[in-house]
Amino acid sequence: MRSSPRPILSRCIPLLLLGACSVFGGLSPEERDQLQFYRQNAGVYFRGDRYEQALDMARKGLELDPEDYHLLVTAALCNLQRAGDDVQGSGSDAQMLQTAEGFFDRAFALRDFEDNAPEAILGYATTKQRLGRDLRRRANVLASELERAELAENDRIRRESQRREFEVRALSYWSEARRALKVLLERQELLRFAHKQLMEISAELNEYEPAVEHGNACLAENRRAQDRANQVIRETMDPGEEIRMRGELQGLLDQEKRVRSALAEMHFRKQEFAAAVEQLDALLALDPTRSADYYNRGRALERLDRRDAARRDYEKFLYTTSLPASDERVAHATRSTQRN
Repeated sequence: MRSSPRPILSRCIPLLLLGACSVFGGLSPEERDQLQFYRQNAGVYFRGDRYEQALDMARKGLELDPEDYHLLVTAALCNLQRAGDDVQGSGSDAQMLQTAEGFFDRAFALRDFEDNAPEAILGYATTKQRLGRDLRRRANVLASELERAELAENDRIRRESQRREFEVRALSYWSEARRALKVLLERQELLRFAHKQLMEISAELNEYEPAVEHGNACLAENRRAQDRANQVIRETMDPGEEIRMRGELQGLLDQEKRVRSALAEMHFRKQEFAAAVEQLDALLALDPTRSADYYNRGRALERLDRRDAARRDYEKFLYTTSLPASDERVAHATRSTQRN
């Protein structure tokens, strides 16, 4: 299932439109009214997750004023949301990200980079990050083909050249994303989102220490946001506000689980098994139904020579997993539970 930073990006559209400048250039009064109509409805549709309709409103407004900053950002964010969180070989998703990039580049050309709204900068960075991820994936596919395939020399040279090109372009995209996210850190805005994405980019680049630093910073910001949400839930007398905050709290918990899972994986790869166990302990306390994480914790405990604890986790994994007996993880857990 795809996930995306929809909650924060959704809120940015009405903020952008409410702050829209009322300079309409050489438009007639009727065209000005139409442009304002398109702006307002783009925000309404976006907040309702109706991205196709929001994009249609933005496009119609841009026909009247191709340099309307707020509609350009709206169109960019609509394409970003439609592309989803992960690009896994889907040409249409990658194309939507490229379209989002084009709208962001047009919008950001209208003002100094640091003068853009924080939510727009986050969307810009997210787009660049995901385009870089797609290029890295494509480079890895070519690398696997080069290792396995019996290729003619000319074909091998061509694929290797293409692999290198994809890798260089991925690094360029991630550099642009980092620059944008660091602007948010400098401005102390959207910190938990900026830290999370900087963690992900650092992990892609195998930069362990910066990835862990940003992951822990994201968790700290997330904890503060959870505390604020819980306080509102305890104190509010407005049922609607309570429902809204409970939804926000669930989003915070989901983000915490994603970050802890990523940190646990990074720690394990670096053979920091105690740190991996610490993250998995917290993760399973949040969600005891995560069957695969009992296996993951069992592996880390096994490396720490805590075999009784590892066996208990493997037993929980085997009891809860839906994986077939032929799966390597199931086979490993079975062997581990049968040892004396």
